[in-house]
Amino acid sequence: MTRQFKSAVARFAVNVDIPRQAFPGGTSRPDDAPRKNARDLRVAFRGRHGFRVAGCVHAKGSSDRAPSVGRLVTGSLCRRWLRCSPDSASLATLSFMNRKKQAAQRRQKEKRAKSKAKSRRDAKGARAPHGRATSTSTSPFVESPQFNRQESKLDHFYYADYGFKGVGGSEYKGWIKCRLLHGQGYSLIVPDQIYIEHGGLLWIQPLAFGPNLLTKLSETEVVCDLDVDISCGHRLRVRFFNHDHILDMADGSQLFNCHIKGPDRLHMFATGNAEWGSGGSPYIRVFHHTTSATAPLILVSGHFRTSPWNIQGSSKQLKNVAYAYFTPLDAIRTDNDLKKIAMSEGGTIELRRDGFTPPPVFLPDYLIRFKDDILQLQVYRCDPAKREAFVDVWIDASVLAPQHVYRHDEGGPVYFELPHHFIHRVGTEPSQTVGFGADRRVHRQAGLKNFDYVVVGDGMALSGLAAPYDEEDTTHILKIERVPAGSTILEFWFAHGNTDLFSGRAVEMQEFHPHNPTDGTT
Repeated sequence: MTRQFKSAVARFAVNVDIPRQAFPGGTSRPDDAPRKNARDLRVAFRGRHGFRVAGCVHAKGSSDRAPSVGRLVTGSLCRRWLRCSPDSASLATLSFMNRKKQAAQRRQKEKRAKSKAKSRRDAKGARAPHGRATSTSTSPFVESPQFNRQESKLDHFYYADYGFKGVGGSEYKGWIKCRLLHGQGYSLIVPDQIYIEHGGLLWIQPLAFGPNLLTKLSETEVVCDLDVDISCGHRLRVRFFNHDHILDMADGSQLFNCHIKGPDRLHMFATGNAEWGSGGSPYIRVFHHTTSATAPLILVSGHFRTSPWNIQGSSKQLKNVAYAYFTPLDAIRTDNDLKKIAMSEGGTIELRRDGFTPPPVFLPDYLIRFKDDILQLQVYRCDPAKREAFVDVWIDASVLAPQHVYRHDEGGPVYFELPHHFIHRVGTEPSQTVGFGADRRVHRQAGLKNFDYVVVGDGMALSGLAAPYDEEDTTHILKIERVPAGSTILEFWFAHGNTDLFSGRAVEMQEFHPHNPTDGTT
């Protein structure tokens, strides 16, 4: 009996089918208006025990199946197998096994308690390398608060939803770089980066944000409250006043002192390191991933070559601008990493529209069945093995191109997402390069080019999902307001209330060469 039991459990374990892309949707809690990511049909995570998988899980030779969505090989599933086993005579053997199991569980529980206590003592006041949390559980996954994902030895799984853990109760002082944008019939304040001090300057990449709330307290005082979603389901509540204004930046944004309310140990959720430049502008550390043969050539030349390709990178080239591409991700190891920077091993990514309720299981023909709900977008085809090296630089935040936006309206509060939060690019005149010095600093320099608008994609439409990648086939844009010297975006808001600040405002647009399809293979 014992031998037969072990053999069957082994067959049970190896028969678990984990699809490469499981059901979307994430693990939002009902509290504090969680927000869904518009992209990424990927595995959803919850808790320290690993992840849930789509599809039926069962043992070979058994007609008794686990639920269609279940945890990976748990004791309850083994007991379920026992109930359908034809051999139930050896009760003494089972009793002996249960006693051994209970003793092993007690030892394991004591071991975990000691390990957790040691971890708390070691982690108190300390920062894990690169903002990565350590795990003392038996789960093969480790949460990376730096990069909004769960990590295993084989893959990286990025969280699909935002803000499901709500606003924490800890308070901090920091800085926010933000700008005022106008759409057709509305305006909004968009956060570019948030900065905090913890053993040096750190920067936090916003993933999504809600509508700003502005209050005029007096004729001379205006306050802004802004909810910003950051890594691993956490949300920040950022408050700043017009008198907190520090710097007008060359890209039309402004820098403010701010008060931040958020999770404990906020520094763990920092996207990367930063430092103040001589002119007061912050510099952020980012990476340019390339081949091991190309990286030393870049360092010797002291510059990055720019590319005419748009973000999608598969078929359209720009005429009046070129870009050098960077990311805060410190390594590109998996296909999921590539998808965060608009690339893919297969040359496509899948995006789901707002309002679509996915089934518990996706069948192989799901792209045909849900062609009106899921967009398969062609992107730059790449092998992560060809991004084995990098060149890291510190870039003046004011030379970065503004990031495009998704607008989500699913019947609840409207919110906005930055779909390319791990893509940063520096624009130049065509065929120009982006230079850096021996200190690896990219300063404002001749030949750079920025545009005073961003694309806004409608999360309800497939064409809206494609718009921030395509960048051309859309009429929906937000125009950047360059506030006059001596004023702030908060004061400008009230001084120009109930005014059409979109129509009639001319901005230079990106121009494209005629369409030339390609698979973008490299």
